[in-house]
Amino acid sequence: MIYPAFWWVSRRSIALATGIMVLLFIGSWYPIWPFRLLQDVFSAMLAWWLGVLLADAFSRRLNWPWGGVACVASLLGALAIGRASLLHDIGMGLVFSGLLASGFLLETRKFSLTWLERLKPLGDMSYTLYVTHFPILVLFSGWLMSRSPGGLLPQHFGWVFCGVVTTLLVAYGLHFVVERPFLSRSVGRICAKEPTCHASA
Repeated sequence: MIYPAFWWVSRRSIALATGIMVLLFIGSWYPIWPFRLLQDVFSAMLAWWLGVLLADAFSRRLNWPWGGVACVASLLGALAIGRASLLHDIGMGLVFSGLLASGFLLETRKFSLTWLERLKPLGDMSYTLYVTHFPILVLFSGWLMSRSPGGLLPQHFGWVFCGVVTTLLVAYGLHFVVERPFLSRSVGRICAKEPTCHASA
């Protein structure tokens, strides 16, 4: 819901939009917000903004060398994760940004990354997984806690594995209902305007 405002600012100055995002992230460390939700949103939104910057670099709106991005993001991410719990999430975001930048760098150097195509099902359902994973894991955790004598989550890895598998299966099934139909219609409209689309498809 907040993104349109940042999109409008970023179209005029990506540096200004990023600076505002960083200030809001720093501000989330302090109890200055009228309600907790805003503080929680801005404590995590900077990690999401890193994806926006990567997308702008990929589309050549930002002329950033992938090698430099990969090194700087990975180094800052490692430092952030090791410093404080407040920086853990943004540190993980930086590390993953470094990994993505490394992939783009390898692609520009003509390294084959076709093995990643095997992960296409995860990409196809990524938005559905993003929306549904939290309530599924909350319900799953609540069910496990209700069955525990002390009302606590089990301390073994098995429940984590089962929760992740359940989440992936549910998200994959739901994406055929809530996501795939709309994407198919969008592709159909594009193909109607582009005669070469059918040949490429």
